[in-house]
Amino acid sequence: LTHKLEKPAPGAKEISLNLTAAYYQGQPVAKGEVQQFTHIADTNFYPEKFRDYLFGDHRTPDFGYWYHYFGYRWDEEDGSSRRSNSDAAKATLAEDGTALITAKLPQSEFPMAREVTISTEVTDANRQSLNKSTEVTVHPSSVYVGVSRLDRLARVGDKLPLQIVAVPPDGEAYAGDLSVETQL
Repeated sequence: LTHKLEKPAPGAKEISLNLTAAYYQGQPVAKGEVQQFTHIADTNFYPEKFRDYLFGDHRTPDFGYWYHYFGYRWDEEDGSSRRSNSDAAKATLAEDGTALITAKLPQSEFPMAREVTISTEVTDANRQSLNKSTEVTVHPSSVYVGVSRLDRLARVGDKLPLQIVAVPPDGEAYAGDLSVETQL
């Protein structure tokens, strides 16, 4: 099985994957049955060079932050408690062993990065099956704005030494000018 997935544009509403199924000798798996499984999980953005900044939704504890940067795990399997969606669909391969698999991304409650996993299982006429998974991150925009962590108790009236930083999905500092409006 071959998955070909183009890098999605920031804020994409759907993902398209080109699936090709062929036998080891190269012949296509014509008219094979395809089962598609899609898992979409909200996640925050964790650029390596900006670990002292928070990006994304921090209205609830972000266990993924501590797991990503420091390897700390909680009781949950992946160390996060973010929202996720799963979907399944069926299709049939064309004569040339190809199919276009499309996964629609539901509207997110909060603009966050989303990890999309598309798994396919192809079954031929002899009931032989192969499977493959592909994962991609869909970013909500072309630039993230992060706010510095505050690791102390703040009281009403305290001046907070918060800093902000702009970072594109490649994890480097944003080079241009950016106008940001904030509200605490």
